[in-house]
Amino acid sequence: MKLNRYCWLLLLIIFISCKKLGTKESDRKNAISFYQNSNFDSAALYLKEIQVMNPEDKEINYYLGDSYYHMGELGKAALYLSKARSNGLNNSEVNFKLGLIGVKSGNCFLSPFFEAIEQDSTFQKAWYHAAYCLANEGQYIKAYNFISKSIELKNDDHLSYILRSRILYQLEDLNAALNDIDRAIDLKDSAYSFYQKAVILDEMNSFQESLLNSQKALSLDSAYLDAIYYKAMNLINLNRFAEGCLEIAKIKKLDPDWKINWDLEDFDKFCR
Repeated sequence: MKLNRYCWLLLLIIFISCKKLGTKESDRKNAISFYQNSNFDSAALYLKEIQVMNPEDKEINYYLGDSYYHMGELGKAALYLSKARSNGLNNSEVNFKLGLIGVKSGNCFLSPFFEAIEQDSTFQKAWYHAAYCLANEGQYIKAYNFISKSIELKNDDHLSYILRSRILYQLEDLNAALNDIDRAIDLKDSAYSFYQKAVILDEMNSFQESLLNSQKALSLDSAYLDAIYYKAMNLINLNRFAEGCLEIAKIKKLDPDWKINWDLEDFDKFCR
């Protein structure tokens, strides 16, 4: 009788264990299914429970980190993607995503992009973001080399042409900068690309052309303060002072604190 009791107890333990194992496996499948269908909120709920029980599971840490990334919870995303990497999932996608989290957080960390490129030299977005971070650090020649590689890998990426145009502008190669921004506009026009063209043309003292491109930028985004500013400068440089002053008044009305970023005092003598 005692032996039978032990047998039943053993069978019960085995049954419960199998049931839990089946439930865990089901939860894992559900979590990955939610993730693959871009239902990141639901995926994260399942994945967090699984991760607590399996803290070194590189796949679960990756899915959880990437789910948090898509949810905009960048701190948690970095935590779990780093766990995935430290547990063996050290590939170009993980490193790129960690670098991207830095960019979105306002901090450019070059090493994740460099690692991603070393692991996959055809990873165009890694070249682009490395160039972006290098340009932000003022390393324009190196940034130019990286963004040129990005364009070599994907020659119809308008963002790469915009970035290279900005870099060339800083390197004072204005004709090449103008060529690149024209290529970007041909691929996909935007308020920023027309604004960037206005900046280049203004530097070339082509004030009428700069004005036209400022106006094109504002036709796409009427509250684009930088474009309004360049429109005002162009008008004043063309001796159209009253019109320029009206544009400055628009800036002050839209954002009274904008003068913190741009010095508007030079316009006071024209706009009294």
